[in-house]
Amino acid sequence: MIILRSVVALLAFGMTAGQAPTCDVADAVPSLPFRVLEDTQLVSPTAQAGADVCGIVPAGNVQGHWFSYTAQEDGCLDAEVIGLSASDAMTPPLDPILSVYTGTCSALMCTAMTDDISLQNLNSLVELQATAGTTYYFLVTGFVGESAGPFSFTIAPSTSTQCENPSANQICPVCPNGGEPAAGALFDGETLCSDAAVAGAILNDGGESCAILQIAGTTICGCPTSQESCPLCPGGEDVANPDLVVFGDGSLTCGTLNSLDGVDTCGAVTAGFAAECGCPGTSPCRLCDETATNPNPERLLFNFPLDSVPYTCADAEADIRASAVLNPIEQGCSPSLVNFETGFDVVEFCCFNGDFPAIANITNCDSASVITALPFTVSGNTGDATAEVNAQAESCGLLNYGEHQGEWYTYTANANGCVTGRTSGNLNSILFVYSGECSDLMCVAMNDDVFLSVSGSEVTFDTVAGTRYFFMVTGSSSDDVDTYTFEISQIAGNCPSPTGGKLCPVCPDGRDPDHTAFYDDGLLCIDAASEFGVVDRDSQDCVLFQTIGASICGCPVVATDTCKLCPNGEDVPAVAADKSIPDALTTCSQLNDVAGASTCGNVTAGIANFCECPSSSPICSLCGASSTMFNPDLVLLEDENYTCGNANEDTQYYYLWYPLDPLYYDFWYPLETEGCNPSTVVSFIDSGINVIDYCCNGGPLTGTVGPTATDSPAAAPTASSDVPTTDSGSSSTPQSTSSYVAVSFRGGIVTASLSLLCLFVS
Repeated sequence: MIILRSVVALLAFGMTAGQAPTCDVADAVPSLPFRVLEDTQLVSPTAQAGADVCGIVPAGNVQGHWFSYTAQEDGCLDAEVIGLSASDAMTPPLDPILSVYTGTCSALMCTAMTDDISLQNLNSLVELQATAGTTYYFLVTGFVGESAGPFSFTIAPSTSTQCENPSANQICPVCPNGGEPAAGALFDGETLCSDAAVAGAILNDGGESCAILQIAGTTICGCPTSQESCPLCPGGEDVANPDLVVFGDGSLTCGTLNSLDGVDTCGAVTAGFAAECGCPGTSPCRLCDETATNPNPERLLFNFPLDSVPYTCADAEADIRASAVLNPIEQGCSPSLVNFETGFDVVEFCCFNGDFPAIANITNCDSASVITALPFTVSGNTGDATAEVNAQAESCGLLNYGEHQGEWYTYTANANGCVTGRTSGNLNSILFVYSGECSDLMCVAMNDDVFLSVSGSEVTFDTVAGTRYFFMVTGSSSDDVDTYTFEISQIAGNCPSPTGGKLCPVCPDGRDPDHTAFYDDGLLCIDAASEFGVVDRDSQDCVLFQTIGASICGCPVVATDTCKLCPNGEDVPAVAADKSIPDALTTCSQLNDVAGASTCGNVTAGIANFCECPSSSPICSLCGASSTMFNPDLVLLEDENYTCGNANEDTQYYYLWYPLDPLYYDFWYPLETEGCNPSTVVSFIDSGINVIDYCCNGGPLTGTVGPTATDSPAAAPTASSDVPTTDSGSSSTPQSTSSYVAVSFRGGIVTASLSLLCLFVS
């Protein structure tokens, strides 16, 4: 649920947190071809001064990553951004926008910009005619600044020296003749005509999207009229359906399009409008044609788990009709277009009563290995599984969108009882349990990481005799595949603490939060559980999540179920009142009274300690209160600029969010007790480094990672000046180019560079 901020935060493929938030500190591209993996999630939202000169970049705060390249010779360059799947197993891949500038960071000039490569490819590709000696600045952001995530960025010389289709550097004007729309005119809903091109990222590139925008703009935006006009219908006839609303809020009808203004509109770009409006000799685009034997608009195609918005065959038809109107040349009437969203043959399913599991790309579920008796153990490799898009499996909210590789098993319970499923091995796994059938899966239980240092997963759930259950073993991200061992066992009676099959509600009583309230910067309370991957019934994670949510999310007040944060009922001391809780928009004083009876106990001990409650033990630290030799600037990992101060902060943050987790586990069973354990953090740095002795007692640094083994504290390199103090709630994020190895924590991802700890709780 929480990031240990003071560590160099990296995703599993090795990118560094906090890089390049503005043009001034753009990452320099040394030579071509060039490729790098980065993540806009690791950059705080920042106002990109002057970047909105490229009209598809918002003027407000956005999460963007900058690169710069000085061209060595004249020629055409291809710059491409590919959105990658996020490591939290919940967030869809980044929908990137790429903008290119010349000039200086204080006076940027837009050179090129682009959004989607095509209707079915949301990545971005710029063709840039480069001039030797000119410095170009590249900004990667999410669509309209609303999305963030990992991406790959590539620049390479094109196959030809002259660009065939150089990317546009201007937004499409809504009026085709260069005039201005009427002041206050609305294009759709609350979108002003003057903002329509920016909202849709429509460029003045001579393409059909710009032409369609101008057709609509001329009709409803009060654009100055020209002397050129033509009928919508190719033969000059009037439209057959003048009252039909083509799109928008009702102002754009076939009747208003009967005569089109502007000579550029008299051609193929209006074919979709003409067909939809019933012009003679045309046929409107429909999902099911006249050969359909059993059209059923109400059949459910999939249901997004994050917002529970159903997508039906009627929605699919609306989408392909809109595509035929808006993209008549590139796409035309293509009912198969919606297969891009669903991953299977929608026409067969919606129009001919096709079988969902047979048609859908969910063959892994259909061919699940049958478990005949318990206990059961098997070894496998998710790399052997077919990549699939399984919308039905997304009923378990921890499953990431898009393709994933998972091995499936099925077991029909022969008796009531408590079943436990476990995974172990190299795979950083997530384990899902479903009931129902492959065509209608219902989530029973799900788990990411069972314990602190165990990347395996464990679920327990109550079985009903005769019920068929499905198990899926998959990786914590879409590209995480490896070997694993899966075992299932059963005992009589009910499970004492069954694993949850739903995400944890942010409000303690399960009611909805204020839909406009934010849990953290840019993260709405209604989305927080899915973003962090907090599962209901996971007592520690869920209760702490709700403790925060109750104070900042506008949850209904439960007056009879409140308690003081401090163990003996004292108020949070004034010295700590304004301390910010990491990764949540709240402070210690706001948590003085916590809501929900289950929060009145040891689960809040870490927050009470962080907030310096009088009856709490001294604040958890790496060295303890008795140390007099602690030096926060001593460097533990030289390449990462990871210091004793960073390790101290991570010790505090870990105890804050995981006060009940034991230190080590012998596979499934705890060997040591809960509490403030500095070794929890430092054990993930490297067993060969004497971290506590080095940081706290003035001992020499031994081991093979970081400074040389002969370095003494006095001679150790000094960390940069922006290394945080030991009581700070934020940290520096030095850059790194090291390779990283994934280590899994319950509730999140840890990435380690041989010995570097980083926790992302997803």
